[in-house]
Amino acid sequence: MRGINKAVANSAFVAGIVAVFLGAPPAKAATYDVTFTGSSFDVFAVITTANTLDSLGGYDITGISGTVTGPTGGAITNLIFNPSQPYQGTYYDPKTGLGWYYDNVLFAGSTIPFDNNGPLFDFGNGIVGNIYSAGSTFYFSVTNPSSLYNPGDVGTVAVSETPLPAALPLFASGLGALGLLGWRSRRRAAAGIAAI
Repeated sequence: MRGINKAVANSAFVAGIVAVFLGAPPAKAATYDVTFTGSSFDVFAVITTANTLDSLGGYDITGISGTVTGPTGGAITNLIFNPSQPYQGTYYDPKTGLGWYYDNVLFAGSTIPFDNNGPLFDFGNGIVGNIYSAGSTFYFSVTNPSSLYNPGDVGTVAVSETPLPAALPLFASGLGALGLLGWRSRRRAAAGIAAI
């Protein structure tokens, strides 16, 4: 009788762990694909954000990677840190003296995903770029060529969440169940050796 109660308790424990994995609400995606398409430049970026909304109702950008194509394109190398995030920061490029207001905030799900400040980053050979909006018009402002510094290259912006693979939660729960089964079998083997 004692063995049956123990088996029922172990089964209930495993079922509870699986229910936690399967019943947990999905986390907000923290990775977004961003495309800016302009007349001189195109930007293809992957932006990572914090998982929670900031005080402005956007997601603080924590990283950026990708490519800029155009007259002075290259790989995106660095998100320029904003000590005032999510609020407006000011940055002056040490090479050119050109300055920007920026906030490094993404308003995901909005028709205007970047406000008048937007993200600021380095690309190519130390060129600074900033994607921002003025009303519903988007711009990509750069240090080189300086003719596209202010207001910048006019274009369109598309933002989409990078989807979590559908099988990932199932895979994670399967790994967890296998881990529990392995732990139980090692525990039983150790108990059998101790009884000898």
